[in-house]
Amino acid sequence: MLLGLSAGLLSPQATGQSDPPASTPAKAAANAAQSAVRFPLASDQADQRSVFTAQLLALALQLAGWQQPVRHIGGVNQARALVDLQQGALDVAVASDQEALPDNLLQVPFPVRQGLLGFRLLVTTPERVARLQETASLEQLRRNFTLGYGQDWRDLPRLQRLGFRIVTASTYRGMFAMLQAGRFDYLSRGVSEVLAELNNRELNPQARLVSVPGLALRYPLDDFFVVRPDGAHLRQAIVSGLQTAIADGSYWRLFDAHYAQALRFARLERRRMWHLTGYGHNPMIEQAQARLLKRWRTMKG
Repeated sequence: MLLGLSAGLLSPQATGQSDPPASTPAKAAANAAQSAVRFPLASDQADQRSVFTAQLLALALQLAGWQQPVRHIGGVNQARALVDLQQGALDVAVASDQEALPDNLLQVPFPVRQGLLGFRLLVTTPERVARLQETASLEQLRRNFTLGYGQDWRDLPRLQRLGFRIVTASTYRGMFAMLQAGRFDYLSRGVSEVLAELNNRELNPQARLVSVPGLALRYPLDDFFVVRPDGAHLRQAIVSGLQTAIADGSYWRLFDAHYAQALRFARLERRRMWHLTGYGHNPMIEQAQARLLKRWRTMKG
C-alpha cells in the first residue's frame, strides 16, 4: 500500500504502548451512553488547520461503524486538549510530539498527513524575501534571522535547543500580525498549512505575506490522534477505520482534496531542502514522508 499501512504500523508496539486494559462493564456502558465523540477545534474562525483532522476522524469512525457522531469543542489549544483528555472532557484530540505525551493517553500510530506537516516553507514580508532567499546554510538561517512560533507548540523546546532565535506569539492570529509588524523575520509553516494561510484575508489582509522561493525545511513532524485513557474501544474503532480508509482509497481522496493544490504550490522538488539534524528521529513519520514524495512524483509524472 502507498502508506505502508500494516498491522505493525497501526499497533500499540509502534508507539511503545502496551495494549490498554479492556474496559470494565461500567466504562463500556458509559462509552455507549456518550452522545458524541468530543474533538477540539480552534475558536478562531481564521484557524482552519484542524478541518482535515476532524473530517478524517469522522471518516474513520463512519467506516468502523461507530454510531456516535463527532461533536466539535471550540476554544481548546494544544496543551489544554491533553489535560481535557485526561480529565474526560474530550474523547479524541491530536498531538504532534508522541514522546512528550502522558503515558496514560492512548495513541493511534498513524501520521494523519503522512508527514506533510514536517515539510516547512518560510513565510515572510516582501522586504525580507531577498535576504532569506540568499541564505547559504541552515546555520546562517538560525544565526541571522528570528523565527516566530506559537508559545504552546509542543516542539518549541526542540527548536530552541537547535539554536533557532525564536519570538513566541500567544495566539495564532496574532502571530501573523506580529510578522507583518516586523517583530520577527519569518514563520516556518507546514506545506499542509501555508497556502490556505497566505490566501486567508483575515491572516494576510493586504496579501503582503509571501513564501520564500527556493527554500524548505524538513524534519519528522506530524499529528497523531490521541484518545482518552479509558477509550480503548474508541481507539480501536479509529484504527480499524483508518485501515479501511487506506484500503478503499477514501483516505487519499480526502488528503488530495485538502492538500494536492498545496503540494503543487510548494514545488518541493525545486527547493533546497534543509534537514534539521538533531530534531529527533521518528521512523514512522520519516517513512511516511518518503512514500508521500514518491506518490506525488508518480502522480505528477
